[in-house]
Amino acid sequence: MNSSQAHLVPGRACGGCTSCCKDLTIDAPDLKKAPGILCPHCVVGKGCGIYLSRPSVCDGFYCGWRQMPLLDDGWRPDRAQILITTASKHIPAGYPPQGLTFELTGSLERVTWPPFLNLVCDLVEDGVPVFLSVRGEPGHVSANIFLNDRLRPAILARDAQGVMENVRAALQACLDHPKEKVAFDQP
Repeated sequence: MNSSQAHLVPGRACGGCTSCCKDLTIDAPDLKKAPGILCPHCVVGKGCGIYLSRPSVCDGFYCGWRQMPLLDDGWRPDRAQILITTASKHIPAGYPPQGLTFELTGSLERVTWPPFLNLVCDLVEDGVPVFLSVRGEPGHVSANIFLNDRLRPAILARDAQGVMENVRAALQACLDHPKEKVAFDQP
């Protein structure tokens, strides 16, 4: 296990999940791939076709499910239809410099999934910066919205209906946000 794997949940592997191979924007010197476009090296249902020589940007990436022991197998991105990644940009002042993004990669109704709502509420209550992201059309940047300030009053009031209304409003804001096409050429 290399040092970048030291923080991984023991016994948990990607298996047939290839969500990161499709859903992420990759703009690295050795690989450029727009979101929603399958990586040319991906073998659907199996993983990276060049795993032993994969680009460094891929070699060092692990989704939240691989790193967070509190998540069960239902959170594997291809099952949950939610890809959890770290967030370090656009975090408002007064928050820790690193948080989490929950990117909806399938049904938008996943925002009503109780494990999702419970985890987001726990993270917001603990002060962890949390973003909701909705993938745009293939090749377009995902819309992203900061959830903490929007959800905190309902969470602190233990108002489950208010949390749900605010999550749905955040989802709608993501859907209404214009999504820009990624500028680099596709393979």
